[in-house]
Amino acid sequence: MKKTRVLIFSVVMVFFIGEEENLSHADTKFDPSLKWQMIESQNFHIYFHQNEEEIAQECTEIAEDVHKKLLGFLGWKPKGKVSMSKRNN
Repeated sequence: MKKTRVLIFSVVMVFFIGEEENLSHADTKFDPSLKWQMIESQNFHIYFHQNEEEIAQECTEIAEDVHKKLLGFLGWKPKGKVSMSKRNN
C-alpha cells in the first residue's frame, strides 16, 4: 500500500513541476472568494485555501518523504522549490 501511495504521488508531482509560473494567474483560475495560504517546506511550496490546512500539511509531509526517496532513485533534483496546489477542474 505504501509503495503504491508513493508511486501515485510521484506521478502527480511530475504534473506540478513548473506550476509556479501558472500560479501568477491564480485569480483567473480559482474562485475569488477563496483565501489562499502557503506552507513552505525544505523542497516545496504547498498552496491551499481555507478548510484545507490539514490536507495541505499531510501533503507536505508526503511530498518531502517522496522527494527524499526519489533523489537517490532518479539521481536528479528540481531547481528550487516545487510549487503544488489543488486544481479545481
